[in-house]
Amino acid sequence: MYPLGGIISAIQNAYHETPLLTCSKGALEEVHLCFYKNFQPRDCVASSTLQDSKYSSSSSCPEYVSLPAFTSSSTSNSIWMPEAAAQ
Repeated sequence: MYPLGGIISAIQNAYHETPLLTCSKGALEEVHLCFYKNFQPRDCVASSTLQDSKYSSSSSCPEYVSLPAFTSSSTSNSIWMPEAAAQ
């Protein structure tokens, strides 16, 4: 389980803007990063609600969320790795 505030803070630190998170059944389902037409990042909070100092979508996320399980779409026995880990 991961603290929702920690996920939001990590994205804020990287992009200097606030994302919009969507959860389903206690798991993080979507992360929305919002941009202006010139591709500059912007806060997504205008389309979200502020509840107890936590930003969430209408399907509010709990204080601690799990990440969705990775399932391979291929039939091979390949292992997924982020690009940085693969180098």
